[in-house]
Amino acid sequence: MFLYFVENAITLAICLFAIRAGGRAERLAGFWLGASITVYVLLMAFRQASPTLSLVNDGVFAVGLLPLAMIFVSWGIGVMTLIQAFMFAVEAFYLLTDRPIDPLYVALTNWAGVFISLTLLGSTVASILHHRAASKQPVPLPA
Repeated sequence: MFLYFVENAITLAICLFAIRAGGRAERLAGFWLGASITVYVLLMAFRQASPTLSLVNDGVFAVGLLPLAMIFVSWGIGVMTLIQAFMFAVEAFYLLTDRPIDPLYVALTNWAGVFISLTLLGSTVASILHHRAASKQPVPLPA
């Protein structure tokens, strides 16, 4: 359980970094991921987490990412959406088949969460580098 909260703390730090330093797409995705993680951590802290609430939270997060991916045509947001869709499918499969949570479920959902965080981090760094390179381009001389 301790590692779960450490993972979420790192994810929230990445979200804050994206909100602070990323482009518009990364800021919105960072806010959306941070809100989703905060809701789930609060559910866990108050012992209200259930597979159904987890599925609803992940579904709302995925549905929120989809318009961001289409509006900004961002590779990072698109990858985050696909990973979240995978996590949603795993959770739905376990919920609908009444399978107990096992080590495979834990590994799949934890690694999906890590990859979502790393994708947001990578997208934010790419945005920073893109803006730096764009600001260093020389201004063309008038003809």
